[in-house]
Amino acid sequence: MALTAPTTILITGGSGDLGTSLTALLTQRGDLVRRLDPVPPPDGIGDHIPASILDRGELARAVAGADTVVHVAAWHGIHEGRGLRTPHEFWDVNMTGTANLLEAMARDNRARRLVFLSSTSVARADSFYGLTKRLGEQLVAWYAAHRGINAIILRPPSFIPPGNLDVYDGYAAWAREYWGRSAMHIEDLSRAVLMSADTLARESYPQPPILSLGARDDIPADERSAWDTRGPGTSFRRLFPGFYDAAIAAGFDVSRPPLARDVSEARRVMGFEPLHGIRDVLDGLTAGK
Repeated sequence: MALTAPTTILITGGSGDLGTSLTALLTQRGDLVRRLDPVPPPDGIGDHIPASILDRGELARAVAGADTVVHVAAWHGIHEGRGLRTPHEFWDVNMTGTANLLEAMARDNRARRLVFLSSTSVARADSFYGLTKRLGEQLVAWYAAHRGINAIILRPPSFIPPGNLDVYDGYAAWAREYWGRSAMHIEDLSRAVLMSADTLARESYPQPPILSLGARDDIPADERSAWDTRGPGTSFRRLFPGFYDAAIAAGFDVSRPPLARDVSEARRVMGFEPLHGIRDVLDGLTAGK
C-alpha cells in the first residue's frame, strides 16, 4: 500500500536495472526520486545526481532531506563471477561506499530510513562479494543500534533482467540462468523494496529485520523431494508439459530443480508474496522472447 503523502526517496546506484525499475514504480505513485549514480539514467526520470557513493560531499547533499534511502550501489556477484572487478574495487564500493552512506544518513536531520540491498551470496564462504555483503549487514546493524538508522535488509538472489544485453545475449540465456541460479524477477524485487520503504514509515526496528527473497515456487514440495526418481527428465515433463524441448534447447539442466527460497519472514514482516515464477519464464521462452 502506498503512503498517503509523497516522499523523497534516494536510490544509490539509481541508473542501473533495479534503480530504473524502482523509479518507474515510485514516480507512478507520486514519490519524488533522487538517483545517485555516475552514469545518467537511461529513462531520464527523477532527479539525477551524477556522483559516486565514494564522493562524500555529493553523497551528503544527496542524502539531505530524503525520507528514505534505498542502497543499491555495489559491485555484484556477476562482476565477481566474470572476473570484472578486483577485491579492492569490491571493498571500495561495497564497504567504503556503504560506510559513507550510513555516516551521511546519521549526520542528516531527516534521513533515517534505509532499505539495504544485500544478497543470498552472504551464505557463500568462497565469495568476496558475499563477504562484503555480510559485513555491510553488520555495518547497517551497528548504525541501527548506535546512530538511529531504521533499516530493513533484503537478501535477493540474482535479479538481472533479460533485457540487460551486457550480461545476457538473449532471453534463452537469461532463462537458463534463472533456472540454474534460482533467480527472481526484478519486478518482484522492486515490489519488495517499495513494501520495505512503506513498512519503515510505519515501524521502527532497533535491529534491522533480514528478509530473504525469492521467486514464486512453482514446484510442489513432494515433487521436489522426489525429483526424477522415475527417470531423467520425468519431473520436468510432468510439471511443465510442453516446455521440455524448449528448455533443453536453451541449455537448462533439468536434472535438478531450482532452489525453493524461504520468503516466510518477508511475508510476516510486510506481506510480501512473489508474483513471478519459473512457469512465467518458460512461457516467455516458448513465446520466442
